[in-house]
Amino acid sequence: MSSESDLPALRQQVAEITGGARPRAVLAELAQSMASELAQYFEDLPMHPFTGIAARDGLFRYIAPRIVRHRVLLGRYRSVLHSAPYGERMERSYATIDVVAIGEDGVLRCGKWEGFVKYAQDNRPPIAPIDWSDSRIRNVPTRALVLRRWTGTAEPRQVAPPDQVMEALIRVANRVAAESQRDLGLLKTLL
Repeated sequence: MSSESDLPALRQQVAEITGGARPRAVLAELAQSMASELAQYFEDLPMHPFTGIAARDGLFRYIAPRIVRHRVLLGRYRSVLHSAPYGERMERSYATIDVVAIGEDGVLRCGKWEGFVKYAQDNRPPIAPIDWSDSRIRNVPTRALVLRRWTGTAEPRQVAPPDQVMEALIRVANRVAAESQRDLGLLKTLL
């Protein structure tokens, strides 16, 4: 059977599972739900913390922005300009990076950061989304960032599709669980 003839059957199966909703939208809502659950352990999350400025609903969004602490989940380099040597094996560049972050309130948000970054000459930043643990995104952003709700659409500023965001959330959850397990083992040993 050819892939062209499989497509209608696959689309029918997806429609049955999602109730006719777009699969990307369903996965994005699942990612938001998982982020909400992870936010309970916000202080234990190992990602870089920063202050996010999130828009409020209604008229207040213009008067008083909402300040929410965030932690970086994924980043995507949009551009890297003016590379210059920085020491023996490092480079320094001006970069524009889109980030997806988990808020202390459990909402995934995205925003754009611009500034100087340092990286190894043999480790140039890719255009693809990179994980919070990658050295090329460490300590980004360095200042407060204006954020909007991450919706998981195909727009490049959304950083990554829902499946990659889900995978990153699962990696974070596994790491927090492993660290909690290690702490529990130490406490049992010492007490």
